[in-house]
Amino acid sequence: MFSLWTYKFDFTLATGEVCDVHFKTGLTGMQSTLFVNGETCASDETRITMSLGPEVTRQHSLPCVMASGAELHVSVGYVTSLKAGIVATLDGETVFESHSGRSLDKLSALGEKWTEERAQALGSGQTDVYAPSQKAKFKRNWPSLAVDIGLGFVFFFVAKYTDLTTAAIWGAVAGLGLVVVQQFVKKVDLLGGLALFGIVMMMISAAYAFVLQDEYLIQMRTTVMGVLGATLYLADGLILRGRYLGERTARYMFIPDIVPQRLSLALGAMSLLMAILNYGVVRLVSKDIWLYYTTFGDFLVAVILLSVAMSWVTVRGYDAQQAGADDTTALDQGDQ
Repeated sequence: MFSLWTYKFDFTLATGEVCDVHFKTGLTGMQSTLFVNGETCASDETRITMSLGPEVTRQHSLPCVMASGAELHVSVGYVTSLKAGIVATLDGETVFESHSGRSLDKLSALGEKWTEERAQALGSGQTDVYAPSQKAKFKRNWPSLAVDIGLGFVFFFVAKYTDLTTAAIWGAVAGLGLVVVQQFVKKVDLLGGLALFGIVMMMISAAYAFVLQDEYLIQMRTTVMGVLGATLYLADGLILRGRYLGERTARYMFIPDIVPQRLSLALGAMSLLMAILNYGVVRLVSKDIWLYYTTFGDFLVAVILLSVAMSWVTVRGYDAQQAGADDTTALDQGDQ
């Protein structure tokens, strides 16, 4: 499993055994492994699906029988929305807690809440359209998501072995090539709902790199483009109420009840903050470290910031409200 982040915990038992727990998290799921004296003793895994049911949000369980016959059990879960932790017991007695006195049920509680809300919705006669609609959305959008990731790797490897100006130009050429390919591949959406916006931003970015021909200023390109992107998203949220960028960006997100206006405002604020972070990284570290940050690190920062923002971006019942409004509009047009 490709992991975006790995949590590591270690503790030593009174009998001398050294225990390590690795908890990997990624786009496709979570995997935990218990090592005792360097040997794998137990593992557990959950795969991310289009729902937040118990099979996705449960704690990981890592049981292991020690050489002495004692039963070691490690529970792995989340103490907050972003922080994982473990509790280890030996023959039922707690021997280690990564976060003393803290519950590991944060993610499980979210799953239980989602299941309860879904059951209430079904009990009130609403149709359970969430899971199939989200699966259909993923099936439709995964090629464009893969293309976005691929373009990021093109920039990284070209910049690693040549220079930043060449990488920016190659990125623009690859993007334009995809536009041409898209004209012949009609059944698969390679460019997604933000195709025009992304191409324009990519061309501006390449022009910036080509004209300036200065590696320090090219490193600052992310800051400049971030401020530009923040301005566009904030304008979309404040003036257009999210009707352009907000609605199109929501197509990439497999979560119900996203309010486009709030999404535009949140992404605008995120872009501004990440532009400031990029400025700090450029000023404080070497080009090589910045290259790793801009390819991998800022993606992780974006995931964390968006996770924090999602509670404000989503409003329960918004999709149903919009569907009702669309039905009413259709009936009015039919009466006319």
